[in-house]
Amino acid sequence: MHVEYLVPGIKKIILDNGLRILLARGPHTKKAFLMVGFKVGSIDETEENFGIFHFLEHILFKSTKTRKGRKILEELEEAGTKVNAETNVNCTVLYAKVLPHLLKKIIGIFFEMIANPSYNSREFQLERKVVLEEFESSRDDPLEYLVDFAFFPTLFKNTPLAHSVLGAPENLLRFSKEDLERIKLEYYVPGNMIIVVMGRFDEEEVVREIEATFGGLAPALVKPQKLVVGLDNSQNIKLVPRKTTSSQVYLCLGYKVPGSLNRDFYRLSLLDGILSEGMSSRLFVALREKRGIGYGLGTVFGDFNQVGALFAYLAGFNKKRFNEAVRTILEEFRQLRDKRVNERELRRAKNQVISSHDEAMERIEFWAGQILRKEFFEVSYDFRRFPKNIERIKTREILETANQYLIDDYILTALVPEGFSPF
Repeated sequence: MHVEYLVPGIKKIILDNGLRILLARGPHTKKAFLMVGFKVGSIDETEENFGIFHFLEHILFKSTKTRKGRKILEELEEAGTKVNAETNVNCTVLYAKVLPHLLKKIIGIFFEMIANPSYNSREFQLERKVVLEEFESSRDDPLEYLVDFAFFPTLFKNTPLAHSVLGAPENLLRFSKEDLERIKLEYYVPGNMIIVVMGRFDEEEVVREIEATFGGLAPALVKPQKLVVGLDNSQNIKLVPRKTTSSQVYLCLGYKVPGSLNRDFYRLSLLDGILSEGMSSRLFVALREKRGIGYGLGTVFGDFNQVGALFAYLAGFNKKRFNEAVRTILEEFRQLRDKRVNERELRRAKNQVISSHDEAMERIEFWAGQILRKEFFEVSYDFRRFPKNIERIKTREILETANQYLIDDYILTALVPEGFSPF
């Protein structure tokens, strides 16, 4: 066992098999928080197995060698535990918020779920139906469908970020239990795994229990997957027709930008805030207050570490105002390129962005996720210093960032009524 510190206040323990344990007290809480993460997600999939890691995440909750699937959930919830799992583009996590005196038991259950599966064919087939239902339900949300199945595939064309984490129905129907177990043995290994423990816990007891369970796994490494996505943007407009009696349109307009591994991360975070953080933000005022266009609107700065996406969205507005909406968004982008933000507006945006971050810092789940991400992806900055880095940004830097990234070569995708053409 090797002990060091990831950053001050966050202890890092490396077991002999390569498994990393990260320990921190985090925000004040009466609970303990356990997160087991694997550095694998949809970017590690191929065209033939899109969706396999999300399916595998679901299967974690099925029967083990000593517990039936229903028994696992009953034991967890009888202990007052809130448990869930999540798959994204580059990481899979299983996590639980638990009363401190029950943490040892939950570590043992998580180990069984990961290392000792014993689910039967019926459980496998039923969960396949659940995953397919999740895929279909995502298509029923127009904005979610537009982002996952039109905007990102267009923005990140010919890269691993172009397909949805949920996968493809034809793949989900084809996967076998053997497929999932084979890829699990390849990626769910100590060298590709981190366990984060946060909040209130007995450190000695926790480390001893992890050693007794996860520490017994055979050492194994995974060849790191490097995401290579160019940041060049070229104008592309894609309309996606849908059969509907509604006259409503949904649109996304934006760009590829750097992610959190780039020095422009803070500037882009603040630029996002200027555009849509709060009801006095630029897009809110320009679209809703001045023109009465749309209800759900804003910008998103999606971060995938090496690369990101900065885009405006407008959910549910009249198709007759399509061109006006697009012109308005582009005009707000142009204004940021042409003229410095005044100090009052910059101060307001900083306060809004920092306030949102401070709210997140009150949640133990946020801490655990940030710690996991810092270790997995070698993020250079300390998430606890985010407000100080935002405070340092000058109006000149916002102007430079807008000129660099809010360019004329944008990606526009829109979900429109069948037969509608705005041009």
